[in-house]
Amino acid sequence: MNDISELLHDATQCSKAGLPQAKTMAQARDIRKLDDLEDFRALGLAVLATTNVDFLAPAQEVASIADRIHLKTWSAGFNQIDQQVLDPSSELYNFSPATALIFARAEDIVPALAYNLESVDETQIEDWISQIRNKLDSWCARLSEAGIQPVFLSFARPAHAPLGVRDFTHPKGQARTWNRLNDALAETASAWAGAGIIDLDALVRRVGLEHWEDPKLWSLAKIAGGAKFAAAFVAEIMPVIREAAGRRRKCLVLDLDNTLWGGIIGEDGIEGVKLGGDYPGSVYLEFQKRILDLRKQGVLLAVNSKNNPGDAEAMINDHPE
Repeated sequence: MNDISELLHDATQCSKAGLPQAKTMAQARDIRKLDDLEDFRALGLAVLATTNVDFLAPAQEVASIADRIHLKTWSAGFNQIDQQVLDPSSELYNFSPATALIFARAEDIVPALAYNLESVDETQIEDWISQIRNKLDSWCARLSEAGIQPVFLSFARPAHAPLGVRDFTHPKGQARTWNRLNDALAETASAWAGAGIIDLDALVRRVGLEHWEDPKLWSLAKIAGGAKFAAAFVAEIMPVIREAAGRRRKCLVLDLDNTLWGGIIGEDGIEGVKLGGDYPGSVYLEFQKRILDLRKQGVLLAVNSKNNPGDAEAMINDHPE
């Protein structure tokens, strides 16, 4: 495939379609045949997991091409994080990626955590959490020493809560235990410059845990979840890829009428447009607040509008919201 515009078009359409597996695999095969692409940022990504995530690398490569990033991926074998990260002569270091994405489930590191902890001594639970913390720290140390950015997926609680309705309030329930595990992960990552965390638990909540996990896929192929939601999974990872590739989106360009407020300011006037109060004005106000959150993160805001400048400035300066 030599036509770059065709490559971009196909990758973009595939991404918009939700990265269907068959089409994504075919696109990824075409992308892997290419040499370095002019005007594309090249980036290496290693994927290491305690579960099977073979579906993730092809989807990530296709989505990245759509952002003009030529992503080259390498995936460790199933549950091979220690073997790859701790051995300086491993395939991981021969690949020499810029970023390592680590999907390590707490229950894969310490299987006992997935079961009823009510009768387990607190010191034992703390020892297990310390064991996981130390493992995470050792991975960060080795990767950082090699100049590789470690990016972790947060720990997502299992679907089954052994303590039932008591789980959330019980000090040894999975809710509190997984909060402690994620605190340990956050403390570890914050101690290493460049280390990052993607909130997997938030993604799982959005798509629904019952839909995320597939017991049959786990039994047959050790896929812990996400295979049916590759596009959502990839969308969580793309900000990390863009940042590492220098492709972070830095500016948001906005229209005004029926975008920042409801109605047409030149016809409806300040009193007539919809902003704040009840629906639909409440929706536009919420949208503006979200945009301001982006500005606080360093995103530039710009306006591209055919409005009369005087009308637009009066609306922006004089409207009570």
